[in-house]
Amino acid sequence: LPESAEISFALGLAEIRAGRTSAALERLAGATRLAPDNAYYWYVYGLAQESSDLPAALSNLRTAYRLSSDPQFLYAACELGVRNADPSARRCLAELDGQVPPAAVQRLRDQVPP
Repeated sequence: LPESAEISFALGLAEIRAGRTSAALERLAGATRLAPDNAYYWYVYGLAQESSDLPAALSNLRTAYRLSSDPQFLYAACELGVRNADPSARRCLAELDGQVPPAAVQRLRDQVPP
């Protein structure tokens, strides 16, 4: 079979559902390599990396945001940073201000330790 971003992505999702994270990450990485401008592939890849490589996960979520300018991808990066007490979370939230409803940003800010 020829390499296909769509097939690699679909197989990555199937691997996630089957609980095979390592294989899923390989497939999702392949999808982003084959379709580097597909923000959604970067988004899913980033979410899948949370437990194995937080810096890469955050980077991939930011790549999704950079490619699309869709604030849902930036929100996902901020949420991941807050949930994992990443030092970049406060900067992310400042960037998120004005892009999503203020209450959504405040919910995340309330979870940031002092």
